[in-house]
Amino acid sequence: MLHAFEAFAQEKDTTEKKKDTIKTSRSLRRLLLKDSDRISRKYKYNAALDKYVYSEKVGEYDISTPIFLTPQEYESLVMRERMGMYFREKSRAMQPTAQGQTPNNAQRDLLPEFYVKSELFESIFGGNNIDIIPQGNVAFDLGLRYTKNDNPSISPEYRSSYGIDF
Repeated sequence: MLHAFEAFAQEKDTTEKKKDTIKTSRSLRRLLLKDSDRISRKYKYNAALDKYVYSEKVGEYDISTPIFLTPQEYESLVMRERMGMYFREKSRAMQPTAQGQTPNNAQRDLLPEFYVKSELFESIFGGNNIDIIPQGNVAFDLGLRYTKNDNPSISPEYRSSYGIDF
């Protein structure tokens, strides 16, 4: 009886199942389709509930469950969306165009314009705004300084020291 069990245990299933070569993750489970222009996404304030209601509609029909947000949640969501749009705009300004050059107008928007409210400033320079146009290079040197003092009157742990040299 023991002998038959060993023979059965040594048999292996030679038919292997085909494994999927595409690894799925949470990000791949969603379909990445462009949003339709017919879908209207709106935030409305409901004063009776003191909450913001986010809804997605096609025409007059709701296509998803409305989401209720407190005023603090709404403000943080709007702030994140605006920050995302701001950084996408700035990163697009630095990407080269089809000709291989970055657009000058978009690059100029990377630096803020400064306005001075002064008639004296306007009379001297001919305008109220200051445009900063960066030119040139920036260099930064960093070094390490090691000093050793063989003075026997100083404690051995204080005879050598390291320091950063700018």
